[in-house]
Amino acid sequence: MSGYVTLKESLDASRTALIIWDLQAGLAGQADNRAVLAEQVPKLIAGARAAGCRVIWSRHVGAPVDELSPAAIRIAMRMQGVSDPAAIAQYMPEGSPDGEWVEWASPDSGDVVLSKSLPTFFVGTGLDSLLRGWSIDTLVLAGVATDHGIEVTTRHGLALGFTCVVASDGTGSFTADTHQDALGRLSQTAEVLSVPEILAIWESGTQN
Repeated sequence: MSGYVTLKESLDASRTALIIWDLQAGLAGQADNRAVLAEQVPKLIAGARAAGCRVIWSRHVGAPVDELSPAAIRIAMRMQGVSDPAAIAQYMPEGSPDGEWVEWASPDSGDVVLSKSLPTFFVGTGLDSLLRGWSIDTLVLAGVATDHGIEVTTRHGLALGFTCVVASDGTGSFTADTHQDALGRLSQTAEVLSVPEILAIWESGTQN
């Protein structure tokens, strides 16, 4: 992963994977801009498949309470408004309605689905090994939430040497301000493009 290449070259389908982050009812289904996501993300997925990109979905499954770190326990207590660790409820356990895919997008048989419980896709999933085995060094990220898993995974990916492209209208959060603030931060260190801009690059590649 060394040497200069243009962004168009980086987005060549042979070296690119589309990361679809947490398109689940309890997350993407609650995003402030979910109507925009429901329009743009399926277009991005279809474009990636048509170009020949790998499509990889994250699926959030909350860790059992007895497996949480002390820091995670304190965070859960704050978020759930409880003062006793024994009162913490597991967040999005396996099989919960919040964990179901949104109605407007779900994995295809040729896609890869990796479950995770942390806000980075590179811990406990084997993603890094998969990507390197496929000679992939560019990630396009879409999904929810921009200011949580998208931002953390993008920064983690950059630290590991990947080119990371965030779809500005293919990502979202629970308020418009947190989404825009995260895009502003990410634009300083990663590539931020609209879905039409990404699709145009992939379409130009398939026409060569």
